[in-house]
Amino acid sequence: MFESRSAEESRLVNVSDCLVRPGIIQRAWLVELAKNLTSLPTAEGWGDGLGDLRALDIGIAQAASPGGMVVLTANGVGDEGEPEIPEEMRVPETRDELAEKCEAAGFATIEWIVAAFDAPDCVLAGGETTTAVLARLAQRSLNDVTSAYAFGNFEKCIVRDAHWGADVRERLDRLSLRIIELSGLEWLTEEFAPNNYGYHWVFEESEASRLSQARPGEKLPASAVQMYSPRRLTKDRRTFDRQIKTIEKELIDFPRIIGVGWEAVSQSALRLVPSYRTTSPAWLVGADDDAADWETCVCTNQFLGDDAGDLALTSLTKADLPKGPYRIAAIHSGQDWVDLVLKYPMIAVPNGDTQTFEMWSGTAHGTWVVLDWEALAEDLDGVYLSVLGALDAAYVPYAVSVGGQELWTMMTGWVPGSVMWVNSPGN
Repeated sequence: MFESRSAEESRLVNVSDCLVRPGIIQRAWLVELAKNLTSLPTAEGWGDGLGDLRALDIGIAQAASPGGMVVLTANGVGDEGEPEIPEEMRVPETRDELAEKCEAAGFATIEWIVAAFDAPDCVLAGGETTTAVLARLAQRSLNDVTSAYAFGNFEKCIVRDAHWGADVRERLDRLSLRIIELSGLEWLTEEFAPNNYGYHWVFEESEASRLSQARPGEKLPASAVQMYSPRRLTKDRRTFDRQIKTIEKELIDFPRIIGVGWEAVSQSALRLVPSYRTTSPAWLVGADDDAADWETCVCTNQFLGDDAGDLALTSLTKADLPKGPYRIAAIHSGQDWVDLVLKYPMIAVPNGDTQTFEMWSGTAHGTWVVLDWEALAEDLDGVYLSVLGALDAAYVPYAVSVGGQELWTMMTGWVPGSVMWVNSPGN
């Protein structure tokens, strides 16, 4: 039994052993929606007999270090005389049991959402149609999943998604399309329209990224390589040195950048300016909610993405965008992201002190490629990420071939429903 082992010895699954598939956040979104449905005051009525969504949360916890998944080993622990833990709440003790629990949680998610769709009007919430409640909770769930995935729940989401099985994943994907088509959710899939983007984050010149870059044919500055190399002569340092040599030899015909972070604005030496989709607090508030909790959610920056709500509204500029026209690349899917990166590739030279992309990459490891914003700025004014695009593409590793080398790309640190300007709007 695992009770006598340390947490490290009890580890059944590592995130680095799991394949991260496109749409993982879209499926995680449905898990959050199902949880919001179970929390409705009326759930004990129309939800009777549906699967337990808590079981997997109790059975699995994140490891202390990023990228690890530890299966808890608390079965049978407690004061003498305490009731035995119900079977559905017991911690999995083998990989097979873990897979069974994951799949059961997936089917339970499907059951709750299907039952909600089938509920008559005013059953989910008094005075509201079923579709109105679903649309409201779907938008609330977008906040839950996009603000917590990258820095809180990704280990659990990746392990769960990897063990669901193809049938569960396909059924969840079909359900998500049904939800996106609900009245009131049209903005999740819309094209960029200037009149919808009234909030902007304009950096001071001193805040612009000061990254070291090399254009095609140029060598990376030795000072930059030294700055970002591991400080000690360890295995990591030797690995770093080999990666640098390989990149400088095999990919010198492509632009390279060193020191990128997870946020999109940190992956370019250009001064990027994001604009955010105007929203309404009324989309999130229901009769049983405290409106004060959502009253500042007037744009996507305030309730979607990794840093949702961290940036005070006073830090944003509110102004109408000029009508355009604008040269905009739109990202509505993972393929849109891949196509854009292949058209404007920038090789991300490893940062010896961090693993910017590897944290969320599962089995994908190697050299990464991001957008060459300077080259993109010659052809375009900005890049628009729809909410649907983020649900499909964010934090998903995609294999790409650049210069005959097999590399990886991943979109990280973008606010769903935003446009990143490389040329100032109206200029």
